Amino acid sequence: MPNKKPNETVEDAIERLKNTDNIKDEEYIEENVMIELNSAQLVEGEEQHIDLVTKGVYFVDEKGYHIEYEETEATGFNGSISAILYQPQYERITMERTGENSTQIIIEKNKRHLCNYGTPYGMLTIGVRGCKIKADLNEDGGILAFTYTLDVNTALASTNSINIRIKREN
Repeated sequence: MPNKKPNETVEDAIERLKNTDNIKDEEYIEENVMIELNSAQLVEGEEQHIDLVTKGVYFVDEKGYHIEYEETEATGFNGSISAILYQPQYERITMERTGENSTQIIIEKNKRHLCNYGTPYGMLTIGVRGCKIKADLNEDGGILAFTYTLDVNTALASTNSINIRIKREN
């Protein structure tokens, strides 16, 4: 999402996207959607789960499939905006979170990327290795599921899986 602002709400993001001069209406389809996000994180043998159902923005353009939503207390990033871009042509997912602890990670199957991960203590450079990406997306929504590992100084920190279901609001 271009020029994201700290503490921007999903409604603000929708309005900003509508008013962006360099994007023509026919270039993408924008929908208000319900997003179901289920994530699991395995750290030192202990598994943690987060389940989130929220409203968000979903659209498709020449870059790929865009999913945007506002984080909540349930995820630990209340007040932040998360944006996910799935680019099927590259089998790549870019996840960005804006707000107090900004983060950008790139998940690409069988590749390791060094990425910036924001924490309350400052920015951390982590290794992100994509394991699996499965997608069944179209203009109406669908499912995006992926797994990846995080490492610090090449030592495994966690194994993560995220399943996202996008449904158009009626």
